[in-house]
Amino acid sequence: MLIAIALISAICASLTTATPATASSSTPLIPRTTLFGNPDITHVRMSADAKLIAYLAPYKNVLNLWVQPLDQVLKKEKTAKPVTFDQGRGIEDFEWTYLPGIIIYVQDKDGDENWRLWKVNVTQEPFEVTVLSDTKGVQANIESKKPSHPEYIVIGLNDRDERYHDLYTVDLKSGKKKKIFENNHFGGFVFDNDMKIRLAFNETDNAETVYYKAIWSDKQDKIIAWEVYRNVSHEDSIYTYPRSFDKSNKNVYWLDATKNDLGVLYIAPFDSPLNGTVLYTPQKSEISDIFDHPTEYTVMAVYENYLKLEIFPTNDTVRKDIKYLNAASKDGQPDIVQTSLDFSKWLLVYHFDNKPLQYHLYDRATKHIQFLFTTRKQMEGLKLSHMHGVEVKTRDGLTQLCYLSLPVEADPHETGRPLRPLPMVLSVHGGPWHRDEWGLKQAVQLFTNRGYAVLQCNYRGSTGFGRRFHIAGYGEWAGKMHNDLIDAVKWAIEQKIAIANKVAIEGGSYGGYAALVGLSFTPDVFACAVTRESEAEMSPVFAALKERHPNLRPKFYMSDCADAFWNSWRAVFDVEGVTRLYCIWHVWRAWNAHIMKVVDDARRSELREMLLKLTQASTPHAFYSLYNTYAEVI
Repeated sequence: MLIAIALISAICASLTTATPATASSSTPLIPRTTLFGNPDITHVRMSADAKLIAYLAPYKNVLNLWVQPLDQVLKKEKTAKPVTFDQGRGIEDFEWTYLPGIIIYVQDKDGDENWRLWKVNVTQEPFEVTVLSDTKGVQANIESKKPSHPEYIVIGLNDRDERYHDLYTVDLKSGKKKKIFENNHFGGFVFDNDMKIRLAFNETDNAETVYYKAIWSDKQDKIIAWEVYRNVSHEDSIYTYPRSFDKSNKNVYWLDATKNDLGVLYIAPFDSPLNGTVLYTPQKSEISDIFDHPTEYTVMAVYENYLKLEIFPTNDTVRKDIKYLNAASKDGQPDIVQTSLDFSKWLLVYHFDNKPLQYHLYDRATKHIQFLFTTRKQMEGLKLSHMHGVEVKTRDGLTQLCYLSLPVEADPHETGRPLRPLPMVLSVHGGPWHRDEWGLKQAVQLFTNRGYAVLQCNYRGSTGFGRRFHIAGYGEWAGKMHNDLIDAVKWAIEQKIAIANKVAIEGGSYGGYAALVGLSFTPDVFACAVTRESEAEMSPVFAALKERHPNLRPKFYMSDCADAFWNSWRAVFDVEGVTRLYCIWHVWRAWNAHIMKVVDDARRSELREMLLKLTQASTPHAFYSLYNTYAEVI
């Protein structure tokens, strides 16, 4: 990602004559290492008894797992200890179990996404990491863990058939596995609070999701049959699903959008899923998350995420708590990460748009919030841009929520409008079934710090804004989805935010594809483009998929415009046909697909060092110089 960011700044500077806002200002240039280096601390989690804190932090410049007693964190004591010592890709995720002191984490090898599973007891030193699943080519998924059975977890392994995950219980003390279900059919399962399989689901040939009810034997020791429980259409399936059981295991909490565009949260008897009681109806966006009581399994609050993340209590016992959390920070949005099992301690993270994340501990008894960590100390106190939510109308009447960020000194009164029009970067999110959110984004800060306005668009097809808005993106790759981006650029120009001929487009994944479409179809709109981890060949890829998988979801269908784009892209490097500069870079793919195939360790290390230097090039000249040198060596 660094090379894309560096190049878009350099390339667009070479294609424009506008002077960036920071060129003659007092705003210091923020080094890329400050923005994109390892965080000081991230992914903070609290043990169920609230005695220990674990997090990811660098050990010899690689993210590893660390642990520290919570009381020592509160006293600011420097007693944290590394638990793992990985020197490869590092640790990306972990979870506390309900067995005291036991942490589990997954890790793949060289990006193969076949997750290995490990456990470590952080109460016994020296820390000993134990393998729970480490078979080549096998992917381990954590399926269920509950406080009712702290001694074991349920995992899924595709060790017998790579298409399906069989289910196993894993004893966290001994590490022994026991197969509890051989799966030859289903894509996933729903467990109750006793970790018992109650439902399974898969997709039909017409892309419906079908839920099946498990029929257990009289002794309750095995599943003897399955019966159809509920059918959900492909249009509804992304928003309609059983979320969890209540404490009795007789009622199910559902998120359901079959009768409401934004969906609802309701509870229904397990044996009568369509006859429920609505608990919450969202107002502006879909329910983005739910806050549960850890042992009563009661829904305490829900989250909506339209302009910003907001918490709405659904249970009176936490209404005052949530009001207090909201009032505790005038510019930060609280998010409850987890609670202790007794519900007395809450781990919080506050989101900001112009400062790094902050972790805090909330004590319900004393109504006191204590600071724990910030994720990036080097970014504290820097002049960073705010992110302004704006609603932009599309040409056919939809409303897309966009986020506008401006250089600090171009918007001294924080009005969301610059003193004069600026060169602008249109940053397109990936997915496309994803969304941009309010909060600190390092890439956005890099652009604004160097004088560019940044516009991020939640074009049709983005998730979080309702069923109709999502479905409006079906079959519109390079079609109406692209029109939405052009409409947003037009709005920015009309609002005197952007200079008409000084707009760049960049993105990764679908955003990278959109950048290619932008320069191919609308070169008069964009001065340049950068694409990361994208595929120009998406149209034939999906066409082949539809041949092999007739039940391919309609959201994967592309448009006639996408087919036209593919036909034009094949000749895009014809010199006479190129009207703007493209920069395409696949660092991660190049590393995985090519460099890792090199058998010789020394040679592989040499190639990796070349790649790292290439990503640190600060100008187009330096990039091409290094590229040509390394191309000859390779």
